[in-house]
Amino acid sequence: MNLQTMMAKKVRKLQQLIPRLHRVGITHKKLPLVLKILKTQKTTHLIDVRYSTLYKSKQGFSPQHLEKVLGQANITYTYYQKLGNPFHREFTQKLKTAINPKEIRQVHDEARQEYLNFIRSERKNLIQLIFKKIAHTRATKEDHFCFMCYCDTSNPLRCHTYWLIEEMINLKRVELDLPPDYQLPIPMEEN
Repeated sequence: MNLQTMMAKKVRKLQQLIPRLHRVGITHKKLPLVLKILKTQKTTHLIDVRYSTLYKSKQGFSPQHLEKVLGQANITYTYYQKLGNPFHREFTQKLKTAINPKEIRQVHDEARQEYLNFIRSERKNLIQLIFKKIAHTRATKEDHFCFMCYCDTSNPLRCHTYWLIEEMINLKRVELDLPPDYQLPIPMEEN
């Protein structure tokens, strides 16, 4: 097999992963709408990465209720509080004082880097576990994974679920031994 064919095969493997990764934010959403979004995404596994589940728990978003409701819809539910964004409040406060687009972008970039450093160091084992589940699911290539949080997921600059997906894709890129600068665009679903 020549180098070009090997590279094309690796790229195809990476491309197969990306459409199976989704995000959903629950701010300003009720449970029936979230269920509809998950069905539209063909979600089979919901990975809840909220730092706290207290907010909206009375509206059907408690882990116990979600596990029950999603189970009835044939969606596996897993809650990983350890992947919640512990820096969210800090960076939200910084955004309030940013006065121009450049400063806002700097805050977003800093928040992204802080969260990626956090999951790559303090949550490395958990990230590896989730990556293996996602990237090495042999049961079916039809499995779709959705990361759920409170964020407005329409803006990837502000949402740690986007950064988690970015990290899953990066881990696959490394596994496939693709060059460090090799990038594929991540879809920016609005939901």
